[in-house]
Amino acid sequence: MPDVDSKSIRVTILGREYPLRVAPADEAYTLHLASGVNERLTRLRNNIPTQPDLTHAVIGSLEMAGELYATRSEVDQIKEQAAEEAEALTARLDKVLAG
Repeated sequence: MPDVDSKSIRVTILGREYPLRVAPADEAYTLHLASGVNERLTRLRNNIPTQPDLTHAVIGSLEMAGELYATRSEVDQIKEQAAEEAEALTARLDKVLAG
């Protein structure tokens, strides 16, 4: 029995349709993501047409995973820097207040 809080949508990737069930609030975002995946895999298909689509999917997945990990690392560095700056500002404020 389908989840009453989900909606059935179809996404197309490399010319194949895939039915998905998503929360209604996630429909536009899921379609946006699927479009991006399709664009990337289509680009790979055009660049290396002799490879099967499964290879395109694996290469595309590895590219996206690499981007995700690089972004997470960057976010972690920014968080660490912000924490250090907040600690330094707190120390300065404590020093001024102790006056």
